[in-house]
Amino acid sequence: MEASRKEKFASRYRVTLLHHLGPEAGQQNAVFQSDRMTAVKFFDRPSRFARELEVYRILLASGTRSIAGHNVPQLILADEELLVMELSIVQRPFVLDFEGAMKPEEVPDFEPLTIEEHYERLRELFGDRWTDALHVAEMFRVATGFTQRLRTWNARLGILQ
Repeated sequence: MEASRKEKFASRYRVTLLHHLGPEAGQQNAVFQSDRMTAVKFFDRPSRFARELEVYRILLASGTRSIAGHNVPQLILADEELLVMELSIVQRPFVLDFEGAMKPEEVPDFEPLTIEEHYERLRELFGDRWTDALHVAEMFRVATGFTQRLRTWNARLGILQ
C-alpha cells in the first residue's frame, strides 16, 4: 500500500495510524489501529471497497451491532476517494471483512458433492464449531441479504484464538 494514501488519510482526518491489525500474509487490504482506538482499513480495489461499504451501510441503517452473538464493527467514516474506511474495533467473537460478500444472484450453484466438500472445508477451519459458523453466515444473510464467505479471520467464534 502506498504511503501517500496513509498520509493523506491521516492529514485529512487528523488521526495517527499506530500499527497494523489482522493477518498480513496474503491480505489484499491493510488495516491499522488509530490513536482514536479505531480500525482504519485501506482497500486495494474500488470494487472491494464498494461492496464492503454497501454491507456496512445496510448494517448501519438497521442498527445491527451483532449477528448471532458475534460483534460487528460499526462504520465511522468512509472516504471514497482514498478507498478507506474507519471502523470501531470489536472483541471476539466477531464477524469481519465483508468485501467478499455476495448478492443472491452472485452466489454460485453448488452440486451435492461440492456442498459436501464445502462442509469438509468448514470442519477443517472451525472444527466442532463448523455448524456455528454456518449459523453466523445464515444470520448475516438474513440481516443484510448478502452471503458471506467464511474464513477463520472473518468469523472468529471465540475458540479460534
